[in-house]
Amino acid sequence: MATRLVLPARPRRRRSLRIVVLTTALAVPLTLFTAGSGSAAPTLTVAQAQAQLAALQARADAAVEAFNAGRIATDEAARKSAVAQSRVDAEQKKLQAAQAKAARFAAAAYTMGGADSLTGLLAGQSPASVLDRAANLNQVARSRQRDMLALAAQRTALAGLQKTAADRAADAADQQKRLAQAKESVQALVTAQQKVLSRLQADQRKALEAQQAAQQASALRASRSGTRVAPLAAAGPAPAASGVAGAVLAAAYAQRGKPYVYGGAGPNAFDCSGLVMWAFARAGISLPHSAAAQYGYGRHVSRSELQPGDIVFYNEGGVIGHDGIYVGGGMMIDANHTGGWVDVRPLYSGFAGGTRL
Repeated sequence: MATRLVLPARPRRRRSLRIVVLTTALAVPLTLFTAGSGSAAPTLTVAQAQAQLAALQARADAAVEAFNAGRIATDEAARKSAVAQSRVDAEQKKLQAAQAKAARFAAAAYTMGGADSLTGLLAGQSPASVLDRAANLNQVARSRQRDMLALAAQRTALAGLQKTAADRAADAADQQKRLAQAKESVQALVTAQQKVLSRLQADQRKALEAQQAAQQASALRASRSGTRVAPLAAAGPAPAASGVAGAVLAAAYAQRGKPYVYGGAGPNAFDCSGLVMWAFARAGISLPHSAAAQYGYGRHVSRSELQPGDIVFYNEGGVIGHDGIYVGGGMMIDANHTGGWVDVRPLYSGFAGGTRL
């Protein structure tokens, strides 16, 4: 069974905020597993393990959201590449049609012959016949000239489209590499967390696992009963909301107790931006699956201006690395971290801003 820890509030970070979009992959669970017992590293106290995991978790949040942003960038690059290639295909068909038309004109000119007017008169043809034939030859020549000019322009256009298509394909490949790198970053942080867990005594892991399992079960019961009071609510029950905010919160509350999964966007598991995207979709509002991208939507509000239904964002190591939905009373509902689940929790330090849609 996966080992889960209740992490303390993340420490405040005073670095300047910047939004990073890195470079779709399948959703991969990021549940922490205990490492083997043969580790030579000294054992840790629960408090020490929690402190180390909290620091690693902040970095993991940012890495997961970078992966989510990378999926968006990769999908967009692939779409642009496909569009560029379709334009190349269409232009190639036009060029082939123009070449076939030019060939037909050349054959017609050959059939009509190239004799000039004097040769025709000497051959005993009537002046009218010679003039008609000359006019037809001139018309063919003008048409052929236009066709050759059009062919040259089409070849130039095709070359430009082929260059664009090649650039788009290269960008798509580059974005795919960046996405793979983002995934590797997350997996490296998982390994680091596994090493921390391996330094706990078996009885400590068992006790923490039991504690977290009980808390998750409580969240599931609250979801099924429609309870909206946070289990840790020091500020009391969250105020009621209506309209879009009410629909968003109702959708989010119904997910309480469901597990955090890397790349998850419902209905059975979520990561932080996946939960926000899911809840707002239930209210008819479409958002991307990326906390950094979601930060660009709606109207920004300060912490003192927050209202139920607003999205709250957190600075994780200098980037937008986590978000949730404000429920009022200093509380939010979010999919909090690897090994965690959707639940109502207090706002914590590192608040980067709020957004109202």
